Amino acid sequence: MRAHLSQGTELGIRSAEFINSDRLLPDEIITAVVRDHRTVLLADPVRARLSAYLAHRTRDLAPHRQPPPVPHPL
Repeated sequence: MRAHLSQGTELGIRSAEFINSDRLLPDEIITAVVRDHRTVLLADPVRARLSAYLAHRTRDLAPHRQPPPVPHPL
């Protein structure tokens, strides 16, 4: 999304209208951005592996927290 906003692409311009008016982006824009990102990744296998590695690493580094115990009513 940041790339589209900074490069002034059609998706970036449409997204900016929603962002500047404090509205959520519609699914069609999010889907288009994800498809575009996937196309870029598929065109560059090294970038695809790096992206997958970073996504996996980020998941591994996230703290695994258990919810606090619920006190038993007396």
